[in-house]
Amino acid sequence: MQSIIRAKMAKASDGDQAYVGLKINEAEVSGLVSFLYSLSDVNDKRFRDLVLEAKVTDVTKELKPTSGDKAAPSLKGSVRFEGPRPKRAPVRMDELSRKLHQSQPRDESVLVGKSGGLANVFVYVKNPPPGEYKPPSEPAILDQEGSIFTPRVQGVRVGQELLMKNGDPFIHNVRSLSKKNRQFNIVQPQGTPDRKKTFDQAEGPITLKCDFHRWMEAHLWVMDHPFYAVTNTEGEFEILDLPPGDYEVSAWHEKLGEQSEKITVRKGGSISNFKFRIRSE
Repeated sequence: MQSIIRAKMAKASDGDQAYVGLKINEAEVSGLVSFLYSLSDVNDKRFRDLVLEAKVTDVTKELKPTSGDKAAPSLKGSVRFEGPRPKRAPVRMDELSRKLHQSQPRDESVLVGKSGGLANVFVYVKNPPPGEYKPPSEPAILDQEGSIFTPRVQGVRVGQELLMKNGDPFIHNVRSLSKKNRQFNIVQPQGTPDRKKTFDQAEGPITLKCDFHRWMEAHLWVMDHPFYAVTNTEGEFEILDLPPGDYEVSAWHEKLGEQSEKITVRKGGSISNFKFRIRSE
């Protein structure tokens, strides 16, 4: 089968008019062969019907929003770490917590990806466009697994529920170090129901701690608009539905500080990139 396909490919490359429409490269040959073999039990009539029933999408044309969608640009970018990659020290856990891990957990305060991207950076628009932004109906989740807060950094909207879970076989607590919102200290013994909390004012960052396991730490931003994101493991982020305009965008990291830059978001979207390095004392 492969030899037949390659022979026809050669005729197409030589300009044979019978095969002028054949466009396939070497990397696609094995996939095509597998597909053809999968049709071994399909008779000629059914094969013709499948061809007639097939729906083809023209990906060369610009995608148009469907009814109800709004064609809004977005802000994309990345946050990179400069300098020697920092060593991640082992987390000094108690024995019960350590047994929940297959390998020794490492410090998560500075996570640098394979390509140099910096994870867990909170990126947000400091001067959002005016409007009323309804909070999501779905709660934000803060879990406690293996005596580690997950996620370490996240945003939650004013009025949106924060659902706190304890996935471990022993007690935890969540204590907030908030300043604008009322502080809380919620104890969660093993097997107790999830606890809920909402915030009345925009504030960030709010550090969250567990008094039973003092190495546990997370950071929460309470936002009064939806124009924010947290970088992934490779330092990438995307802020959706941000209208064209002039904005100030800020990137915050728990150990490396905060940076801001002024950008112009144009029709079709824009890019904003940041670079962090270890600050000298």
